[in-house]
Amino acid sequence: MSRGQFLLAGYGALAAFGAVIAGSAGRFFFPNVIYEPSEIFNAGPVKDFGAGVSMKWINKLVWIIRTPKGIYGLIAICRHLGCKPNWFQDQQLFKCPCHGSVYTKQGLIIAGPAPRNLWRPHLEITSTGDLIVDKSIVQDTPPMYYEPPFFLPLS
Repeated sequence: MSRGQFLLAGYGALAAFGAVIAGSAGRFFFPNVIYEPSEIFNAGPVKDFGAGVSMKWINKLVWIIRTPKGIYGLIAICRHLGCKPNWFQDQQLFKCPCHGSVYTKQGLIIAGPAPRNLWRPHLEITSTGDLIVDKSIVQDTPPMYYEPPFFLPLS
């Protein structure tokens, strides 16, 4: 290899290095954006939810629970490692199949490795009687757990 070819290869490598640095710096100005579906959805009329746990919105990872006193939601994500717990009607418990966390119907942790209660999403009833669920606003600690907008009293 001649001296001229060696210098040409060196300048080529330097130009490639500069191009990579410039490309990386240019990419910095375009943020990474993850486009996800909205965390807010209309669950339908409140009158359509009967007493007990509704599995209607499990595809959105939400259980809607109606009691004689009111209505609330629980996000179906275990607080241990993010598995989806199952509802056992006969035991009135939510149980995580992966690691054994057990939650009450109110979402309170009673057994297992999960460190916290299930999240309750923000709920709102529209003027037309529809239930709006907002999973981007959550609560997992009493006493807020039992107050609006995480528990809606019904008359």
